[in-house]
Amino acid sequence: MKKHIIIGTLFALVLLASVARASETVERTDLADIFQGFDGTFIMYDEGADRYTVFNKTLSETRLPPCSTFKVFHALIGLDSGVLDRDDARTLMKWNGKPSSIAAWNHDQTLASAMRHSVVWYFQRVATGIGEERMQRGLDRIGYGN
Repeated sequence: MKKHIIIGTLFALVLLASVARASETVERTDLADIFQGFDGTFIMYDEGADRYTVFNKTLSETRLPPCSTFKVFHALIGLDSGVLDRDDARTLMKWNGKPSSIAAWNHDQTLASAMRHSVVWYFQRVATGIGEERMQRGLDRIGYGN
């Protein structure tokens, strides 16, 4: 019982210490010219100063689907798990012959070409090879998500 109280107390102290050391956030409205014509946001964390620099804070706090940015992590998990290989010849996947409205997708693909052209069918096959459980472990390991 005494051991549980000590562990619980230590946990509470660590939790309180992390909350007490809140990062500073600096909003940079002067970056608006760079984003003119775009609906975007920018976040930079300065670890040394424990400070975030943010443009368009409201948008930065909005949950959005990852879209094609997910393919980077998808490829990394595929490489890490051995489903993909850095050698293009070993990452070649045959096109199934089903025409797509995106011409670049309508032929065999390697990891490099699939990344370049954001080829959905390629990454769907990679996902099948990785499997749901392994994919989730990989995403958890890198802290991916919003």
